[in-house]
Amino acid sequence: MSMRRLAIFEDEWRLLVDLVTGFSHDRCHPMRFELAVKGLMRVGLVEEVSNGVRVTQLGRQVRASCPPFGYGGPRVWAGVVEADGTMKPAATA
Repeated sequence: MSMRRLAIFEDEWRLLVDLVTGFSHDRCHPMRFELAVKGLMRVGLVEEVSNGVRVTQLGRQVRASCPPFGYGGPRVWAGVVEADGTMKPAATA
């Protein structure tokens, strides 16, 4: 078990939200889409499948527990990585 911290930039966050709730490709600029997908894949929030990309279980967990608003910087998610690869939000005091 170990701690992990993810920084999610605004374009990546918007794409993650869209992918979880139902994605419309025409709402996204192609270059911003590619950069956001690469960023989300790099940290394991989405994975490539035969017909595009799919949100991973970790991506759904991060989406559910991350703050809904970013205040001028990236959203930060901290969690505990379990032995099976799943992550849980870190306890806050």
